[in-house]
Amino acid sequence: MTGVKVMRRHMKWIVPAIVVTTFSFLNVAFAGNPAAGAKIFKKKCKTCHRLSDGTKVGPGLAGVTSRRTNEWLHKWLTNPKAMIKKGDPIAVKLKKKYKKQMRTYKLMQDEENRENIIAFLKQNDENYEKQK
Repeated sequence: MTGVKVMRRHMKWIVPAIVVTTFSFLNVAFAGNPAAGAKIFKKKCKTCHRLSDGTKVGPGLAGVTSRRTNEWLHKWLTNPKAMIKKGDPIAVKLKKKYKKQMRTYKLMQDEENRENIIAFLKQNDENYEKQK
């Protein structure tokens, strides 16, 4: 076999391997920074939410990452008002129960900030479960 034929033969699995490796790396890179998320929580969320299952103005956030998907959390953090307006059943139920609507924050329009707060909430959920 010539070098070109060998290369073509191996390209069938080399290219997909490179693509998978690259996307795996990117997924890890955007997984969020819990420490940065903690700063956001203290700055924007702590006034209305507790990290336990106790309520304040809004619901306690313990276990939120196991009750909601990442996709739902991203949508909620980006624009809670739009989710209520579109009739998302969870969003509507939250508004009805707490008689308030979570604000839309400019810093939550940034995907990295949302990833960071979600990573912080996941870490909190893990620690909260260990304490039970």
